[in-house]
Amino acid sequence: MADLPDGLSLDEVAERRGRGAVNRVKRQTSRSFGAIVRANVFTRFNALLGTLCAVVLVVGPWQDALFGGVLITNSLIGIVQEWRAKRQLDRLALLHQPRARVRRAGQTIEVHPDDIVKDDLIAVERGDQIVVDGVVWAANGLEIDESLLTGESEPQTKTPESEVQSGSFVVAGQGWYRATRVGQQAWAHQLAAQVRRFVPPHSELNAGINRILRYVCWAIMPLSTLMVATQLLRGASLDEALLFSAGGVAGMVPEGLVLLTSVALAIGAVRLAQRGTLMQELPAIETLARVDVICLDKTGTLTEGVPVMERLERLGANPDVDEALAALVLSDPAPNATLRAIAASCTARPEWHTVHAIPFSSARKWAGASFIWHGTWILGAPDVMLGDSASADDLRRTVSAYAREGRRVLLLARSGSAFAGDRLPDELAPVALVLLAERVRADAPTTAAYFAAQGVSLKVISGDHADTAAEVARRAGIEAAGDGVDARALPEGAGQLGELMERETVFGRVSPQQKEAMVAALRGRGHVVAMIGDGVNDLLALKEADIGIAMGSGSGAAASVAQAVLIDDRFASLPSIVNEGRRVIGNVERVANLFVTKTVYVMLLAFAVGVADLAFPFLPRHLTLVGSLTIGIPAFFLSLEPTAERARRGFVERVLRFTVPAGVLAAIATFAAYSVTLSYLHGTLDAARSAATVTLLGIALWIVALLVRPLTRLRIAIVAAMAVSFALVSSTAPLRAFFALEPLPLRIWLGAIGTIVLACSALRGITTRADVILDSAESPDPPSALSAARAWLALWRRHKVLVPVSALLFCGSAWLFLGVLEDVLSKDPLMQADLIVYRTLQNIRVPYLDSWMTGMSELGDAAVVVPVVLVVLSWFVWHRRWRAAIYWLAAVGGAEVIVKLLKLALHRTRPNPFASGVESFSFPSSHATLAVVTYGFLAFLLCEGQRHRLRTAIVLVTAVAVSLIAASRLYLGVHWVSDVVAGLSFGLAWVTVLAVGYSLQPIQPIGAKRLMGIVALTLLAGAALHMAKRHHADVALYRRLERTERMTATQWRGGAWRTLPVGRVAVVGRIDEPFSVQWAATARTIERVMQAQGWRAARSDPAWPAVPASGDERATPAIALKFHEGAAPAMAFVRIADEAHDTLLVLRLWPAADLVLRSPRHGTVPLWTGTVTRESPATAFAWSFSVPSINEDFTAPAAAFARPFADAQSVTRDDPASAAFRRWDGRVWLLCTAVLSDASGDRTRQYSPSGACG
Repeated sequence: MADLPDGLSLDEVAERRGRGAVNRVKRQTSRSFGAIVRANVFTRFNALLGTLCAVVLVVGPWQDALFGGVLITNSLIGIVQEWRAKRQLDRLALLHQPRARVRRAGQTIEVHPDDIVKDDLIAVERGDQIVVDGVVWAANGLEIDESLLTGESEPQTKTPESEVQSGSFVVAGQGWYRATRVGQQAWAHQLAAQVRRFVPPHSELNAGINRILRYVCWAIMPLSTLMVATQLLRGASLDEALLFSAGGVAGMVPEGLVLLTSVALAIGAVRLAQRGTLMQELPAIETLARVDVICLDKTGTLTEGVPVMERLERLGANPDVDEALAALVLSDPAPNATLRAIAASCTARPEWHTVHAIPFSSARKWAGASFIWHGTWILGAPDVMLGDSASADDLRRTVSAYAREGRRVLLLARSGSAFAGDRLPDELAPVALVLLAERVRADAPTTAAYFAAQGVSLKVISGDHADTAAEVARRAGIEAAGDGVDARALPEGAGQLGELMERETVFGRVSPQQKEAMVAALRGRGHVVAMIGDGVNDLLALKEADIGIAMGSGSGAAASVAQAVLIDDRFASLPSIVNEGRRVIGNVERVANLFVTKTVYVMLLAFAVGVADLAFPFLPRHLTLVGSLTIGIPAFFLSLEPTAERARRGFVERVLRFTVPAGVLAAIATFAAYSVTLSYLHGTLDAARSAATVTLLGIALWIVALLVRPLTRLRIAIVAAMAVSFALVSSTAPLRAFFALEPLPLRIWLGAIGTIVLACSALRGITTRADVILDSAESPDPPSALSAARAWLALWRRHKVLVPVSALLFCGSAWLFLGVLEDVLSKDPLMQADLIVYRTLQNIRVPYLDSWMTGMSELGDAAVVVPVVLVVLSWFVWHRRWRAAIYWLAAVGGAEVIVKLLKLALHRTRPNPFASGVESFSFPSSHATLAVVTYGFLAFLLCEGQRHRLRTAIVLVTAVAVSLIAASRLYLGVHWVSDVVAGLSFGLAWVTVLAVGYSLQPIQPIGAKRLMGIVALTLLAGAALHMAKRHHADVALYRRLERTERMTATQWRGGAWRTLPVGRVAVVGRIDEPFSVQWAATARTIERVMQAQGWRAARSDPAWPAVPASGDERATPAIALKFHEGAAPAMAFVRIADEAHDTLLVLRLWPAADLVLRSPRHGTVPLWTGTVTRESPATAFAWSFSVPSINEDFTAPAAAFARPFADAQSVTRDDPASAAFRRWDGRVWLLCTAVLSDASGDRTRQYSPSGACG
């Protein structure tokens, strides 16, 4: 190599730094302080909880905003822990940072890569990374691997004036290059800005937690809506509704899950750093715990990495052997450890002049040089150099014998030909064998035994002879070493290669590209692979592996691409690394179980109280107390506990297997304690909430104890300390008042304790089953596309009738529901049926049928339905039928939420407004909807796989029960018929959708017959208890309404007339015509008076056909049929209004109240309300009737009617309802007529209101 120039002067370096031509870049290999703060503060859940905290502070006492303090504390802990970990890891990384050698001011010095400036002259040799772009100034066998940048697997030979790019690696030779582009201008940094920006590696733990959080987010939205709506519709104020709902939503948020995961990973990285392992990516800790295959090189891993030359075995008489070997190893500009070991054993220092040298590379597996007067000499792997020559069979056997003894064998050969490029010359003559030995690390057998006991396979992938690698592996304690496989005979297909990798353990003569393919083949078969390497020949495999581990003394290139670096080069450090990863994963899983269990039971409680229309059982401070004592504090200690349990796949599935049944049982027990205290133990709302808090805390502490098994003294002490803390809170008056806990009487304590004992016993059984399932579970191979297609085809064949029938059923039900909804919204005249059916059914009610129908209606009450829902859900959870459980919750929960939202949106009043809150709204019928959904979908699930007769019986029983529940709501007068029809049609459409979705998947047996028996017992027990407690009260609640009002004449004339209906109501919520007449008189009196004034009685009964126009004029005239609240007029009269006989005055009267007369002699008389309209006679198909006039006027006809009554009193309405009629001035005529007859019965006298009704 030519004489080196002096390089840049110090002034030139300073000048370039001043103008920014320095290699300073932002390396985002770890998070900055700002990023740590943002990650711990600005999260979606912190935003949600912060908003809830602000709401609670505005509308409620500050004690209920305690979860805001927990939120701040958690964020601070996360920031401090991550920042401390970052500082310690950054210090360790700085100590291990590779240095660059540059030429400055006539000296070669080492500098940090960030201090390189433009035009610096940089030295590189085998194993170095090119840190900036540049142009080669001098090269001696310099070969660059650019595969990580370009994907090109073959090394590129570099000569002076060749360009080199940052991010590539030197695999052979040495050289100098001048920096041309530094900092952000360098190729590697430009590439980083485009496609290699720092992205955290894939982490199953983080992915699983994010998946859980997505589930939680999706569930929070409808449940929070249900909670707020339920509280508002129960009659709670907006402040109360927000306060109670905020507590429930805050309890659903697993706010500490992400925090404690980050803290556990950070602390794990610090612990590993203290043991000499640098984790360059925190999630790699988790990957280590999941590793089931470790691929490693022999040299430097199983062995100490310092080979020793044993001897030189000549193959013939050649006096130049010693000098040739020495000259050859000295000709390599960047000798590896093997060449250095040979050079140390050579005593000769020949002055041979090198004409051309090819340095050693892992791909070639040989090095060579041509000398003046001495020819060409090559040193390398014998089996590579000898090729397939048959004459060398004896030599091959000799080499194999030495290799089986664990020696590393190199062949020294001579040729009279020069090199042709980088290929071996022809006519190689073997001259000598170089025998080297490596000492196996003393701790290698112990480490290998540890991994064997843990079920982790070790794969030795070496560039040495396969027999050598196999023998070293056996000495290192790898029992499955076998004979070793020569990688040159490896199959090319990934599938065949993967099968071979599964069977064999040791592989020799492996090239860098083969190492990458072998790692990829193992990963392709579902293994989590770690690759341990120390040289540039391991780079591709390190990048391909799930986690790359580099030796600290290895090349800087290897350390730069690895996720972990063993600073102390100790193979024995691996067990402690794996154990640390297992500790992190095991503890995070325990913590996740705690948080997700809380989320599940709070969500289910919100759902249960929404369905049952009860107040939420907790204030925010209650959940804060329970969460701190059973989750927050224990979780912090648990995240630091050691564990040796092997990490397994399926983090989310395992968490859900425990948390869903545990959460369901906790919710059922808490809801039971709450509702029993309210309904049967005669407790107040505050006492019921305190009982629920006690119950939930006891169950949650038991869950903690189950999760920390096996119990140690520390773990028992943590659980006991939490129990004692709650005892102190509940027994200390100031703390009890602060947390809004009530002193409970003995009966409530006994009820809570009994509930806790039952729930804990069930939890113990569930966790035992979960352990058995998890221990026996195997990860099935993913189904192929062909098998999936066949499964879908089989499902279609099985349900080829179900799908079209369901489509028709859904379309019909949806059409009916939407049609009824449209009629209700538009107040269509078709809704007259609501009033007709209501009035008809109320008129036929009898006491004994009232009691029976009340009982049928109670079968649809929440007190009966909720236990059935929870029992069925518990059954599915117990038997691990997750799909059935999800569909069951979706069926009942979705229907309940939609029904409540429709009621809240439409605000349609009931015909009998017996309730308040959401239950005062009628559309659609909750009983009808939930009866169809609950009993209908349950019937569908029970019918799967049953015989035809049993299916028929289930369907008939369900249909009868649903029909009776729906009919009872109509009979009792608590719903309009359109409410019930809409509820039935919506419920049927909803069940159809869910049934089709459930059926188009493989059937899961649910134990239908046993479940049927349990549901029947639950239904009977729930109905019996509910009816025993509520039946008499419900009969009174649903009693027939007597709508007739009573008032005195004075009250009537003094203003009570305003309380009577404004007008005729044909459709609920719409007044069609004003009542312009109020008349106090008996029906007989009215008939006589009207006859005397020339009015004729008219028929409007729909059962009577109209009279032909050509008939007798004395026949009863027919008029248009009109209804008021479903009833036809009790009396109707008609009179010709003009001489042309083309206009009629029509009076229609409906009973409205009873009027108490002034004189006891007269008692009471009916009070009638009526309409007076001007209508025109019409004829169609020879039948006569009347039609309203165009631009109908209501004022003039009423005045014309009242004109003959001299003492008629005119009053005026001024309310908004009357103002809605454009052609009515709001005047109402009050008439009061008493009739006295003489003995002959033909004398009639009229008395004015002041006389008869005064």
